[in-house]
Amino acid sequence: MFTKFNRDIRTENQSPCYSPFAILIVSMLFFLFACTEEQIFTVGDNLTEIKGDVIMVDTATINSFTVRADSLQTSGYDYALVGSYDDGVLGKITASSYFKLSLPSVTGLSDNAKLDSVCLILKPTGYCYGDSTRPFTVEVHQLTDDLENDEFSAWYNTSEIKYNSEILGSKTSVIKPNSGKLLMVKLSETFGRNLFDIIYKDGEELESQDNFSKYLKGFALVPGGTSTGSVMQFSTADSIEIMRMYYHIGQEDFTIDFNVYQTTVQFNKITADYTNSILKELTKHEDQLPSSVTGNVTYCQAGTGVMTRLEFPSLKSIFEAYPAYKILRADLVIKPVTGSYSLIPLPGNINLYYTNTLNDFGSSLSDADDNTINPTLTVDKMYNTSAYTFDLTNFITQSLKNIKDDAPSLLLSINSNYLGHSLDRLCLGDSKHSSDAIQLRIVFWKY
Repeated sequence: MFTKFNRDIRTENQSPCYSPFAILIVSMLFFLFACTEEQIFTVGDNLTEIKGDVIMVDTATINSFTVRADSLQTSGYDYALVGSYDDGVLGKITASSYFKLSLPSVTGLSDNAKLDSVCLILKPTGYCYGDSTRPFTVEVHQLTDDLENDEFSAWYNTSEIKYNSEILGSKTSVIKPNSGKLLMVKLSETFGRNLFDIIYKDGEELESQDNFSKYLKGFALVPGGTSTGSVMQFSTADSIEIMRMYYHIGQEDFTIDFNVYQTTVQFNKITADYTNSILKELTKHEDQLPSSVTGNVTYCQAGTGVMTRLEFPSLKSIFEAYPAYKILRADLVIKPVTGSYSLIPLPGNINLYYTNTLNDFGSSLSDADDNTINPTLTVDKMYNTSAYTFDLTNFITQSLKNIKDDAPSLLLSINSNYLGHSLDRLCLGDSKHSSDAIQLRIVFWKY
C-alpha cells in the first residue's frame, strides 16, 4: 500500500505565538510531507533518489520442486573424487575415479638397477564432502576397458568402466585435506616387477603411447571396504606425477615418474543410493518432487545432478494489477535451511539457469548486459542465518514483455563448472518454510 499527500498546505496569518502542541503537529506534518516527495532506493550498487509512487510486492507465488539431471559430464576437470558418504539427507553418495597414464619419464636402465617399489601419489586439493576426521580407505584396481575408443566424446557420472577385481594396492588413513600431505598408496610387488622389467629391457610396450596404453589401460580409484566417512578430491592435472617407481643403483636412489595421460578422458563415476532418503521417489529425469512432499525443502547437489526447479505462476496477475508501473528492481532471496550446513559448508558457486517443461539445463541467467548473474551471499552469524540474493530485474522485465499463460521457470543449480568434480550441496526452504522461506521482491515505480 502507499499513501498520497496534498503538498499544497494553506494557512492564514496567525499570531507569532503558537501553542507547543500546534508547533508539534505542524512539524510532524512537514516532516511527513517532505519524506513522501522523494524516496531513496538501492538500484544496482548505488543509492538513487526516486520521485513518484513506489510499491514493493513480496507475495509472489513460487512453486519449488526437486529434480534430477539424466547425467552430468565428469571428464576433463583435472580432479578425482573418491569415497563414500551418507549425509542422512540425500542418501549414500559413492564416487570412483578412472584415468590412464602417460609413457614413463625414463626408458632403459643400467644392468645393476634394482627395483624398490611402485606407488600412486594422490594429492588432496583441500576439498572434502563429509567428515574428514574419520578414516578414509582407497583401493587401486587395473582397468580392463579402454578409456579411449572411436565412440568416445566425453565420460559422465553414470558411465560404466570395467576393472580387475584384484586390488593392486590400498591405503587407510585419516586425511587432513588442507595439510598439503600426500597420500601414498604402494602397489603390488608383482605389478611393480612386471613394469620394471619392461622399462629395464626397453620393451616394445614403450615404443608409443598406444602400445603403453594397451599394456596398462589405466587405473580405477574406488572407496575401500565399508568406508563411508567422506568423499575426497585429488588433483589429476596432466602435469602432476601420479605414479612413481623407486629404484636404486648401488647406493644411489632414483625415481621414474608417470603423469596422468589426457585429463579429457579422466572422469568420476558418482552414484546416489536414495533408498532411505527423502528423495527416494526421484528416479527419472522427468520426475519432479514438489517441496510439499519433502518437508517444504528442496535440494541441489553437484555430481549427482540434483537441482531445484522454481516456477513463478503469479507474475502475470501481478503485472496485470500494476499496468502503469515499471519494474525498478526484482530480487530473489533464497535461504539455506538453518542447520543444514553445519558440517557441509554452503556452496560458494550457485547459479540460475533457463529451463523448459522437461527440466533441461539451459544457459545461465544473465543481466541486461549479458553478464552471468551471480548471487550475493550474506551470513548473519548472530542469528545463524544465511541468504543468497539474485538480481532478477532483467528476467522479470523480459517476462513482463513476453508473458504467457505458462509460468516462467528456472533451475537453481551448483555452477556448471563445478558439477563434475564436487558434491557441493544446498538445502533451501520453499515459500511456506517456517523460518527460511524463499521470496521474490519486486519494486514497481510510477513517475
